Amino acid sequence: DDTGEAKVETPKLTKITNNQHLQLQKQRQEIASLRISVDRLKDKLAQTLKEGEEQRKAHAAEISDLKDTIAQQSSQLEEHGSDLNEVKQELTDLEHKLLLAKVSAQQNPRRRNKSNGSVGKPH
Repeated sequence: DDTGEAKVETPKLTKITNNQHLQLQKQRQEIASLRISVDRLKDKLAQTLKEGEEQRKAHAAEISDLKDTIAQQSSQLEEHGSDLNEVKQELTDLEHKLLLAKVSAQQNPRRRNKSNGSVGKPH
């Protein structure tokens, strides 16, 4: 009678197997769909990382350029500062000479004015 029970259970097993087979196919489709989604996400992530790295390199290059520019401008500023100090010193020297000339002119008003050829008071 074991063979009789097996024949009776065979349709149930087949039915369960068909149902399981349908579920398995559905799960396989879901898995395939998820794999496609995962692959797309991996591609997007790789692209994002690549773009991020390119942007980082571009920013690093910009920062390097800016540092170079700042160093050049700082050096130029130091040169200009040195030049400015020299000019200030020359201006101070000229102001001092002008002041001495004014004092001398006030002390000795009879001196000939070379700029317009006029003569001061005679001796």
